[in-house]
Amino acid sequence: MDPGVKDEYKVEFQIKQTIDIPEMGGPQPFGIAGVMKSTVQVGQPVPDKGVARAELVLSEVRLKFDGLAAMMESLLTSMPKEMRYQGTIDPRNRLADMKPVAQSPVGPFLGVAATAWGQMAAYPDQSVKVGDAWEMTMPKAPGLTNKEAKLQFKAVGTKELEGKALVVLAGEGTIDGMTDLSEMMSQAGMAGGPNGGARIYGPLKVKVEYWVDPATGRLHRYAAQMAGKQTLDLASMGIVAPVDVNITSQMTLLKPGESTLEKIKVDPVRNDEGGKQVAP
Repeated sequence: MDPGVKDEYKVEFQIKQTIDIPEMGGPQPFGIAGVMKSTVQVGQPVPDKGVARAELVLSEVRLKFDGLAAMMESLLTSMPKEMRYQGTIDPRNRLADMKPVAQSPVGPFLGVAATAWGQMAAYPDQSVKVGDAWEMTMPKAPGLTNKEAKLQFKAVGTKELEGKALVVLAGEGTIDGMTDLSEMMSQAGMAGGPNGGARIYGPLKVKVEYWVDPATGRLHRYAAQMAGKQTLDLASMGIVAPVDVNITSQMTLLKPGESTLEKIKVDPVRNDEGGKQVAP
C-alpha cells in the first residue's frame, strides 16, 4: 500500500444472461464481452482511516454485445478514451468505494467488471501456508452486491506463470446479488434513472482464484466465475422475470506500459487496423 505503487492488467470478462419475459416471446439472450486495460495506482494515506487513496483507470476498451444487449451498441460512439475511478485501498489490498470521476455512458458498467473484487488480491490478517484455510469478508461491490460477503478461502498450492512460482488463493461462497440498473443508467446519463425501478437481484455462487507472488504480495493473475438464478424486476413496466446468470472474468499482470492491443487479435467489426475503437 505504498504511495506511488502502480500495476497494469489486461482484463477480460463475459456476461451471459438469459431473461425469460413471456411478453417478449420467451427466453432472450443478453450478453456482453469485453477486453480492456486496467491500471491501479496507490495514493496518499487517508488520515486516521487506515486506508490509502486509490485511482483506477480503464483504457483500450473493446466490447461486444449479443441479444438484448445489442441495444447498447450506440454507447460505443460516445465512449471516452479512458475512464477514471477513485476510492480507497486498505492494508489487506481491498479496493472500496470506487466511483467514476466523470460521467460516461459505459463507465458504471465497466466499473463493475473491473472492481468487483478482482483488481487486487484480498489478503488474510495472518501469514498463511499451502493448506491453510480462512474466512474473508469482501467489501460491497456496487453493481454486483450492496452487502459485504463472506467467502471461504484456502491456499491450495503453487502454479507457474511466465517462469515465476505463484501461490494460488482460492475462495468460494454465495453472495446476495443486487444490480440496480436504474442507478447505473442514471450515473451514465441515460434515460430511466432511479425512478425507473429496474433491478436484478438474487443469490450468486462465486468462485475466485488469486495468483500471488509470495515474496512481494503482488497479484499476477485473477479469475472468477459467478452463476445463479436471479430475478429481473422492472417495476415501472410491471414485469418480473427469471434470469439465468453466468459471469466469468480474469486479469493478467502486464509489463509496465504494455498494451493489451498487442495481446489479442483485432476485431475488424469493432476496431480499425490500429486497434482503435470505432463506431458500429
